[in-house]
Amino acid sequence: MTHSSSMEAQPLPTEEDNRLQAAYLVLYTVPRAIENFIDREYKGGFVQAIHDYKDKLKSKIRTEEWDLLSQLLVHYRLYHFYEKIVQDTILDKDVLAKLISKCILRIEDRAEIEHYPRQSDRNKCILDLLIQRPQDSYSILLEVLKESPTCSTDLIACLEGQQLSHHEVVSQSKVKTITGYHSVRLQKNYYNLTKNLSDVRNVIDLLISKGVLAPDDHAEIVSSGVSAEINRKLIAKIRSEQDYLFLLEALKVDPGNAELAYVLESTDVSQDELNLVQTATVPSLTNRPGFQTLVTLVSMVKAVQIPNTEPDSHDTSLSADLYRLQSWYKKIIKMTSMDSHQYQQFVETIQAIFMRIGGKENPAVLEIRLSPVLLKQVKKILDHLQEQDEKETEQEEVIPRNIRGILLDHILMTTSNLTIKMTAPLQPLHILCRKWFKQIKEQLEDWEKKDKMFVSTRASNYVMECVQDNNCVTLTAPAGVGKSFICRHTALVLQKKGYKIILVYAPTDIRDYYQPGKQTVFIVDDICGNFVTNNRLITGNN
Repeated sequence: MTHSSSMEAQPLPTEEDNRLQAAYLVLYTVPRAIENFIDREYKGGFVQAIHDYKDKLKSKIRTEEWDLLSQLLVHYRLYHFYEKIVQDTILDKDVLAKLISKCILRIEDRAEIEHYPRQSDRNKCILDLLIQRPQDSYSILLEVLKESPTCSTDLIACLEGQQLSHHEVVSQSKVKTITGYHSVRLQKNYYNLTKNLSDVRNVIDLLISKGVLAPDDHAEIVSSGVSAEINRKLIAKIRSEQDYLFLLEALKVDPGNAELAYVLESTDVSQDELNLVQTATVPSLTNRPGFQTLVTLVSMVKAVQIPNTEPDSHDTSLSADLYRLQSWYKKIIKMTSMDSHQYQQFVETIQAIFMRIGGKENPAVLEIRLSPVLLKQVKKILDHLQEQDEKETEQEEVIPRNIRGILLDHILMTTSNLTIKMTAPLQPLHILCRKWFKQIKEQLEDWEKKDKMFVSTRASNYVMECVQDNNCVTLTAPAGVGKSFICRHTALVLQKKGYKIILVYAPTDIRDYYQPGKQTVFIVDDICGNFVTNNRLITGNN
């Protein structure tokens, strides 16, 4: 192994590299440090803390975050030995091949696993994928590890000796992919095929002639020169049922592989096995709890209140550190770039916090430079979080600070167009607000559709002129002449100029939602009520 000279010029990280590197630390490294802190500080450990605080957590974190915690409760034994398995085993060789053959992982998962340069990271990726599965992946992994020469007898004894009750928690964060019996047969024979397929060059040539492989695939597949690796790469190219049938045909005409073709074709497939291989998961940077979840949990476990204002620089309490972590998290989510000074300031802050909550100094964890593949994953997650943040910011601009944190009882009402029903138990504020804003948005979208038929009149032009010069404009006229239509058209015009539209259903709405300096349009329809009888409402006819 060679090392480049210390005098060799290294490319300086760009501001985008700094931003993504910082995002990785705050999205992955920081949560892991908090998780380890909880595991040490809480009696029973991290998973027990989730179980004990599950009701409070469920009311405070997002649905997708709670689904992930539910998975951890299902796979608590696997999670309990997570770090020990990562450090003491090699999972990405024979163990992975056998896990694929057991239909607990998919052939396609190997590509994601191989992106990671370090053995420990590949092990983590495999365990994260197993944690996503709804089945008892712990028992299957234990069965496979018993057959692995890379796993020590001490670890096996430790894993076998763990007897805990199974939590009845079902995760709902699964998505389905359509696969057939051919996929299960390939998976059940995966280990056998990778070990025993003999010289496959003729097989590759036949698959190229059938259009299953491209001419360039030949060089790619055989590049390693290692038989097992060649076989793995070949199998990874078989993705459809048609590909599978051509593979069978190619194996049958090759004397050295004909027996394997017979075994593959005659493999029995049960419905349970078919269900197993059909279960896939949404890929992500990590399938362990994220930043917001861990900050919420540690504040509960240690009974600390995160302050609303920046703590003194000399304050090294846990609550002050959580404030600093949250502050940087919010900054990074909003940033479009990060210069070297900001990045250094961030690293120094995080390192100091790690030394306080980590129990020991570990500077190396902050110095790792990410591969292009991981940088791409981080950017994808960061873009998603920024989109969520923009939506929440838009809501917060309308909901004044003084009424956040309480239930909006005055919006739980029924009107002709806006209905939010009270349920028991009461839903958290952020869920109610999302429903409210969703229905407001749907109503405005309905206005926009109808507005396409709007034709400007002298009256509508006059209303627009009045709005330009007055803070309050009242439209009065006999019923049915178009007051509401003109009012909604005017509001939509103002919305395009950056105004927020608030539909008023109670006088207090104006007081509660008014914010100085914010461009807001309040619409009060039928301010004095209806004075015209609607026969259709009386008779019930449509």
